[in-house]
Order: sequence, then structure tokens, then C-alpha cells
Amino acid sequence: MNASKGMTRWIFISVLAALLLLAPASASADFQLSVSPNPVDFGQRDGVETQKFETDLTLTNSGSSAGTALAYFGSPEQFESGSFGVENKNCAQTTGYYLLAGQSCQLTVTFRPHNLPVGQKNAQLTLDWDGPDISVPLSATIIEGLPDTQMAASPASVSFGPLDPSVSNSFGSDVTLENTGGNPIFVKGYFGIEGQTTSGPFSVQRGACSLASGGRWFLQNRGETCAIKVSFNPFGLTTGQHSASLVLESNANTITIPLSATVAYAGSASVSTTDLDLGEAPVGGYASEVVTLTSTSAVPLVLSPEIAGVEGSEYPGAPFSYSTSGDCDGMVSGQSCDITILFSPEKGWAYEGYLRLTGNFSPITVKLSGTGTGMRASVAPELDFGERIVNTSTTLTTPFVSTGTIPIDLGAAVITGPGASSYSLQYDESQCQGLNYRERCEFQVSYSPTSTGTHAASVVVTGDFLTRTIQLSGSARNLTPKLSVSLAGPKTIKRGRTLTLKAKISNTGDLDANGVTLKTIVPKKLAGKVPPIRIKVLPYGKSVTRTIRVRVKKTAKKGKTLKVKLTASGPNFKTASASRAAKIK
Repeated sequence: MNASKGMTRWIFISVLAALLLLAPASASADFQLSVSPNPVDFGQRDGVETQKFETDLTLTNSGSSAGTALAYFGSPEQFESGSFGVENKNCAQTTGYYLLAGQSCQLTVTFRPHNLPVGQKNAQLTLDWDGPDISVPLSATIIEGLPDTQMAASPASVSFGPLDPSVSNSFGSDVTLENTGGNPIFVKGYFGIEGQTTSGPFSVQRGACSLASGGRWFLQNRGETCAIKVSFNPFGLTTGQHSASLVLESNANTITIPLSATVAYAGSASVSTTDLDLGEAPVGGYASEVVTLTSTSAVPLVLSPEIAGVEGSEYPGAPFSYSTSGDCDGMVSGQSCDITILFSPEKGWAYEGYLRLTGNFSPITVKLSGTGTGMRASVAPELDFGERIVNTSTTLTTPFVSTGTIPIDLGAAVITGPGASSYSLQYDESQCQGLNYRERCEFQVSYSPTSTGTHAASVVVTGDFLTRTIQLSGSARNLTPKLSVSLAGPKTIKRGRTLTLKAKISNTGDLDANGVTLKTIVPKKLAGKVPPIRIKVLPYGKSVTRTIRVRVKKTAKKGKTLKVKLTASGPNFKTASASRAAKIK
């Protein structure tokens, strides 16, 4: 009996030990699974879309031992549920997805909206492992009328700063483009006008976006994204706010991204003047002036000076140089140093340039100016050709004279201005070189108008001296007749008699007068109507005489004055007139 009880106790202990050995170890201690993201939403999709949309699902083993997980819909063999699906991306596979301690891998969750009815679509993906099952809800919304072509961009604006250009001259930020429609999109990015990819310190590059024909960025499918690069270069900029607008234009829509940047330097400085006139200096000599630079910050100053010319200046080159007293770098608030500017002109020009001071402070620009002396020239200030006839030519001669102590060379003499085509210029270039004081060469300027009206132009004379200008003026008219009329006759006339006047008609113009009509105008109460007289042609420079007979009415009152007016008119000249008065007796 005792032996039987001992045997029973041994069997119970053995079974209990076996059960304990078969029991799973604590999941949290050995294999711990987490999933991200959870849940997964594929957003709004159109049932006409045929492509497969994908989202990566990351599995992570945060435990201390390796383990295996299964992912399925409903049962371990089911990897699809309606239009949702799950695929292995990079997980190691045995009887499931195998993860070492601390390892992560990815599955791909898919959704196909094609031919699905409008409404909400849902499924549930199960992750089966040693611990409690993990459920991942999947969802998508099918809508009707998704825009065929549409683009989105984020962020809606880009802001840089505050930035110190003395630390770095290149700053960048990504703008993400997304195809939110159903068709491919092609995007152009520019500032202000198409093709302009820079705006001051701002610029845009295509970054990771694919390039299509015409330099456009290309996104094929809905949901596809790429990032363009917006850059800002603060070099040489002053302290403060800078802004621009980036235009993103696609075959779908246009989006404007406001850009801004704030420049803030660590140091600060000031100068004694920002406009330095070095006056006159002889060609081959020099003049000098000093600009004082003062630090206005506790931060030690870093200085980088530079001399530059004026782009597009009438007088090219910048015969300026600088030197410093050597103690400008490292200055702190209240300390100063001198920058000496040297002006060494090579020609008798009025020069302009700039001293640019940059460093760890807002850039400072000092305008420089100076005039070279000793090389001078003079010309007549103007030539007036008066009134001329169209299609004739008149030539005037004017001197070009050296008035300086150093010989000069004529570079060019050119006619410019609105009426330049009416003028021409001739001179012997070889005679206008190496002119000493008071030596000269001659300009022949011709005025050959081909149209009526006034014609204004200028002769611009350049060389190794200050530019000189001759103003040209003239007017032109066509050949025209010019008639004059005079009347002679008695100063008294009796009632009922005929007043006889002699009319002289002269053509003082330069063209024959055709179809001349002489018309006599008298008061109706005093005299009868006088028939007109016609002259077929009156040659220019000639005169004719005609008799005008005016019949005085018997009813005319005594003492009245009979005023007779004669006009000469025609199709190609201005009307001329004359008057004569006779007292009625």
C-alpha cells in the first residue's frame, strides 16, 4: 500500500515536470514583437485607378531571443483579403518571418482600387507569434471623380534663418512634390518668368526628381513623390529680410511657394563715408584719400576688402587700389583702422568704382570717383542745319581740338539719336591721333533728310579723354509754291460806276503753282458779284497781273467804304490774300 502511494506521487511529479518543460517561455523575456505603422490607411482612391498602392509594415523584435511571426488574413494560408494583400519585402523566412533579437524587417501591405464600388473598404491583417496576436486594421476609401491630373507641394512656404554668411554661404531646404491625380504630371519650377531658376540669393534645383523632356520634372503615378532643392546663398547680403516666390507650374495646376530668409551677422561695423570723391589726378600720377572703418560690436572683426569697377560704365576699368593700416582684423567695439584709397588714372576719364568691405558684418559699399587730367578735347556744342528741302544734302565742317597738356587719340565718333539716319559723318581717322595742345582734325557732318519735319541727333566723340557730344538739329520740307497778292487802284468811286483794280500775283516758292483761282469778295449791299479768274499755271519765281472790275451799285450809300478782298487759292499751296478800300462818293 505504501509502495503504491509512493509510485503515484512519483508519476504526478514527473508529469508536472514535463508540463513545466513544455510550457512556453515568457514572451516579454525572450521574443517581443511590435508592428509599425498600425493602423494603415490608403486614403482616397478612385475605382478607375489600375495601379497597386503599397505601404511598408515594419516588424521589430525588441526581445532578447530570436522568434518567428506569421502574417495573414483570417487563416495562416490567406495572404489576400478582397483588394488588400500582404507580401514579404526583406524578412527572412522559415515557417514564418524570422527575426533575431533586436532585428527589424519589412512586409509590404498592398491595395488595388480598380473596379471597386464607391465606399469604405476595410480588412484586418493578423500577426501571429508567441505572444498575443497583433491586429493591423487596413482601410481605404473609394471615391468617384478623382482629378485626372493634380499636383501637391509641401511645405507651403520655406523660411531660412537667421543666417550668418561669414559662417556658411550655402543653405538648402527640400520641397516635396506629389502626384495626387490619376495621370502623369510634368513640373517646371521658376522665379517670376519661365526658365528663371534663380532670384537673387535664391535658387532651385530638381534634386531627386526625374527629368523629362524640356527640362521638366516628372512624376508618373498617383502617390508618387520627389523632392526638389531650394537653396539660399547669403554671400554679400546685408542684414535683414530677403524674399522671393517660387512658382511650380505643372500640366495640372500651379502652386506658388513663398520663400524668405533672414541674414544676421555676428559682428557689425561702420565707415566714415560711403561716397569718396578723390577729385582730379594727372594721368600717370595719383591722388589718395582715407576711409576709416570702426567696429561697433564686441565680436572681433573679420575684414575682407575688395575693389570693383562699375559694370557697363562709360569709362571701363577701375584705377583704384587700397591698403590698410594692418590692424583692422580683430577690432572690437569702438576701435578703428584706416583704409587708404589710391587713384591712379591712365586716361583723362571720369572714373567710378567701389570699395566693398565684407566679413562677419553686414557688407559695406563705398562709392569711389575721380577724374584724370591732362588729356582733354573740345568740340562745337551744336550744329544747326536750319530748314532744308527733302532729298537734298548739306554739309557743315566742325573741328575736334586737343586742349590738354598730354597728346590725345580719337577713339570713335558716332552719330546717335532718333534722327541719326538723316545725318552722316566723315573724318580722317589718321589725322585725329596723337593731337598735341591746340592741334585739330575736322569732322564733316552732312544733313540729308528723306522726310519732312525736324531731325535731332548727336555726334558722340570718345577716346582717352572725357566724352564730348555735338548736338545736331535740322528740319526739312518738300518743294512748295508760295503765293503773294497785292491790289492797286483808286481810293474813291462814284455810285453806279466800276472800280478797276490791278492785282499782282507772285509765286515766291520753289515749285510751280497749279490751278490758281482768284476770288473777289465784296459787300453785297454795295457792289455786285465779281466772277472768279483762273490761272492754269504760275511758275515759281514768276508774277502775273490781272484786272479786277467791281461794279458799284447805284443804291450804295454815299460815304460808305467799299472793302475789296482778293484771295489766291489752289491745291498745292497755302491761300494768299490782299485787300483794298475805296470810299463811295
